[in-house]
Amino acid sequence: MRIAAADDREALLHLVTSAFAYGAGARGTALRLAALPNDPEGLVETMLANNDVVALIGEVGGITSGFALILTGPPRLVAIFVAPDVRRRGLGRALVGYAETLAVTSMGDALTAVAGAGNRAEKSLYEALGYRAELLTMAARRA
Repeated sequence: MRIAAADDREALLHLVTSAFAYGAGARGTALRLAALPNDPEGLVETMLANNDVVALIGEVGGITSGFALILTGPPRLVAIFVAPDVRRRGLGRALVGYAETLAVTSMGDALTAVAGAGNRAEKSLYEALGYRAELLTMAARRA
């Protein structure tokens, strides 16, 4: 686990593009947060160049296989994605664990996590790690 750097751009773009394709049409995906660009290129640029965003990289066998996205102040984990072919190997848990440590040591606050309303896998991951829902945020339907 590590913080993403500029030379991770291509690997991140591949993963973010996969995340968008995987979540296309999915209800409530966290990647559709209004505060973030809604296209892979724009999101990757934000992940690498915005001081209010920290992007984490997870690797399996030396290959970038997952990412997590934290908005700072207070730290919120707003997106996590693990490539489907390496799921259920602990990478998601490791990314959340690293994000929790980083939040406390570098941002001075406990991490909270945002899960899309229809994203059961994300919700299940957070619940397995001891997170519990505190707030339900509703948004108007977009045309």
